[in-house]
Amino acid sequence: MLNTIAAVKRTSPVLVDVAKTFGAKKASTVFKVVVPSALPEVAAGMRIGLGVGWMCILAAEIIGGEMVGIGRLIWNYTQLLRVDVIVVGMITIGLIGLVMNEMFLQTEKRLFRWRQEVRV
Repeated sequence: MLNTIAAVKRTSPVLVDVAKTFGAKKASTVFKVVVPSALPEVAAGMRIGLGVGWMCILAAEIIGGEMVGIGRLIWNYTQLLRVDVIVVGMITIGLIGLVMNEMFLQTEKRLFRWRQEVRV
């Protein structure tokens, strides 16, 4: 949400003034100027939220009473001092996070082809 607010505030006033000069209504200015200008930062906020959500899911698995999930697996094997299983669980967590991030980046590249920074 903070990224969205900041992105809307950062919309170039020149773009808004040009839209008004050409007779665009307020709704048209919002949907054709402000929203496209803000979308890259909104996507960045969503990507950050994806990472935070992933960490919260793992923390909930560890704390929760259910006996399923990678977080709970690591917690259970910590009690037994099974370092090999713990390390595999940590690597799995990292790989899942990496795959989610890469999928989001590829979607972002496809949606925002017009941005020079995303083309890399």
